[in-house]
Amino acid sequence: MRLGLAVHVIRGDILESRHHCEAAVCDSEGRLHAGTEHPSVVTTLRSAAKPFQLLPLIERGGAERWSFRDEHLAVMTSSHTGSARHRALVLEILERIGLTPQHLVCGYHDPIDPDALAEVRLDPALRSSLYNNCSGNHAGMLALARAEGWAPEGYHRPEHAVQQTILRAMTDLAGPGAERATPRSAALPPRA
Repeated sequence: MRLGLAVHVIRGDILESRHHCEAAVCDSEGRLHAGTEHPSVVTTLRSAAKPFQLLPLIERGGAERWSFRDEHLAVMTSSHTGSARHRALVLEILERIGLTPQHLVCGYHDPIDPDALAEVRLDPALRSSLYNNCSGNHAGMLALARAEGWAPEGYHRPEHAVQQTILRAMTDLAGPGAERATPRSAALPPRA
């Protein structure tokens, strides 16, 4: 069966954008039963992977160990704006696990929040990885490392136990054949 799938983003009464989507409907054996025009396209989940990346921390009891509240989990599973509240939540996560913003390897980028952007433009010395919209996700990975007793250094590298644990969890969720769709050659090179 051929599917047509598109997302329309509406702002007020105006169509802001249209996004063509690819999808596949498979059974537990990996047999295709329905799909869009290109159902075998392999792509990246990007930030949509963040909720799944947090599962090992929750399943292994790390979220309870560090007494993370829903708002901590929310910032770990999302892309944030860099607002003062979001940065405070990421900092709380890091403080609970005994680490600092210097342990985050996500780097700095200009925040989306207008007040935060004005702050860093006025005083560039304030720039830190806390403003990065992925800093909560990275703090969650560091929390997993600390909860499991793994060194936080290199947590972002494909061979680190954090990334291997996340990969196994996501592969388990994706089901049979997921290993074939995980391009090992696409791993990021080590940072200099």
